[in-house]
Amino acid sequence: SLITILVSVVLIFYLKKMQQSFAYEKTHMTSLFENATEGILLTSRKGEIVLANPAAERIFGFSAEELIGSKIEKLIPSRYHHQHIHHRDQFYHHPSNRSMGIGRDLYAHRKDGTEFPVEVSLSHYQQRNETFVIAFIVDITTRKEAEQRSEAQRKELEKISQDIRRLNADLEGKVEE
Repeated sequence: SLITILVSVVLIFYLKKMQQSFAYEKTHMTSLFENATEGILLTSRKGEIVLANPAAERIFGFSAEELIGSKIEKLIPSRYHHQHIHHRDQFYHHPSNRSMGIGRDLYAHRKDGTEFPVEVSLSHYQQRNETFVIAFIVDITTRKEAEQRSEAQRKELEKISQDIRRLNADLEGKVEE
């Protein structure tokens, strides 16, 4: 009976230690989710939003309560809904961690109806025989605006260069006269 008591005490200490370790890891995971600067959405196989972090709430203008249970297409401009549903179904048939929209621009839809450019990465995991998708979303409006300004400046510089070449050719012609 002394051995039984010792084994029980060791088992209790072990279980308590595991519980503390689990709570510690859970705190870290919650902190990562809550404090991430990227929007994070967790969706079910049906395309329903299961979780949304505070950054996703800020990016889209919806509260987590408004998002949870909604289809992910709520955050996508309506002209892309049909296409997105097809892509979503394809992803669930062959899930892989990847960035979306390579070679094309992606747009999202805010609660106020405005559209904005985004970068999206997808990951997946299985739990209890169900596949979940984690979407990491970044609002790239500032980057796109900077790219547009840079392109406009490049075009303006190109025009100025052409004007200088033309003026230089005119000046050379006048010097020859």
